[in-house]
Amino acid sequence: MRYPFILQALGWTLVGGLDFALGRATQTETAVVWSAYASVVLGVLGFAISSALFFAYRRWLPMRGARAVGGAVAGALVGSAIWYVLVNALDRAVGYPDYESLAAGLFGRGMLFFFIMLTWHAALLALRASERAARAERLAQEARLDALRYQLNPHFLFNALNSAVTLIDEDPPRAQKMLELLSSLLRRTLYEDTSAETTLERELDLIGRYLEIQGVRFEDKLRVAIDVPAAAGRCAMPPLLLHALVENAVKHGMQTSTQMPVEVQLTATYDGDALRIEVSNTGHLNGTDRGVGLRSVAARLDALYPGRHSFSIAERGGAVRATMEIRSPRVLE
Repeated sequence: MRYPFILQALGWTLVGGLDFALGRATQTETAVVWSAYASVVLGVLGFAISSALFFAYRRWLPMRGARAVGGAVAGALVGSAIWYVLVNALDRAVGYPDYESLAAGLFGRGMLFFFIMLTWHAALLALRASERAARAERLAQEARLDALRYQLNPHFLFNALNSAVTLIDEDPPRAQKMLELLSSLLRRTLYEDTSAETTLERELDLIGRYLEIQGVRFEDKLRVAIDVPAAAGRCAMPPLLLHALVENAVKHGMQTSTQMPVEVQLTATYDGDALRIEVSNTGHLNGTDRGVGLRSVAARLDALYPGRHSFSIAERGGAVRATMEIRSPRVLE
């Protein structure tokens, strides 16, 4: 996330202003200049230390979870200790009239510094969570457009409609079914709520419609197998996430496989700890297998499950396999 300079400046100005007001209210015998000095030192040093922590956290602090909270508490302790020691050293150097030794002020100003720094860390974590949620929502909306572009692109739509027109004379019931599937797929893709989680089972319903249409198009050149147990089907996942993997498998399988029919397999397992999904196709891995669709999958996983996922694509055993894992997924009944 970007450095929130304005928020930092406003926040520490507020801290300095409150310190000045409280100082004037409780230490009426202290000169105004000393109250102003104390407030400026408090705000400037707090600003500097928290800024240094912010840039350190961009590299080392986890995005969320127990480790993030633990790191924030530890950072608050370290930051407030440095802050307290520097303020104390300056007070002693300039002869501040209300100077207290490190030991004498530890459970007064020291604890106050800690709670101020802890509040700053809480605000930082909240800001990061808000930014992550906004990024996830943006990627979800982009994924919906990607679904239209990569799964229902003009070539696919033209071929599906052309196949339906051909079947009208040869097999009217089959043509009608294909058009119904295409209409349902278009409707579901356009109106799917990409900001909320769905279940793998619900995603498979949409994917099944897509694969049925592709089956009509390629007839006996495409063979599909889906193996998803009920436990895995209840796991929550982002809508439309699997579409790029399935479309990629069909497209590149048809382009690179030397054997027919092209075999596309979708398998999933859930062991109570992680949801694992693999989409494979017969054929070979080439430089175009990592297109925009797969980059969108990786980006959405990074945004929605930081530190709790893995994603890879590789060629093994004569098939290209895209493997995705989400650790500790929500299970929806």
